[in-house]
Amino acid sequence: IHEREIELSSTGTKIKGRDLVRSAPQGGKRSPALVNAVSRFHIHPSIELVRQDGESVMMRASDGTSWVFSAPGQLVDIEEDVFMADASGVRPSQQLEIHFQVQDTSEIRWLIERKS
Repeated sequence: IHEREIELSSTGTKIKGRDLVRSAPQGGKRSPALVNAVSRFHIHPSIELVRQDGESVMMRASDGTSWVFSAPGQLVDIEEDVFMADASGVRPSQQLEIHFQVQDTSEIRWLIERKS
């Protein structure tokens, strides 16, 4: 079961999030020993991604606006993706991924913050 909480700061320059993940009840059965999961953040094709460190990625728009996505204590991967949300058809894009095992990590905190 996945729940995502999102909070926008009053200035509009910070988006705080929390992904909560837990195994669904199995009708009295024990959950599998390992459950791998991935939190994904799909990025528009016009946004350039630049790794800052293992926990953070700079997201840069063509107008020069920059935001940093970070997930303290988690490894953030940049992976290939596809964008299908407009009339131009399917286009390549990227996504941010955080891989984890549900038994070890039931909560992931993340932050997207605008940089000047």
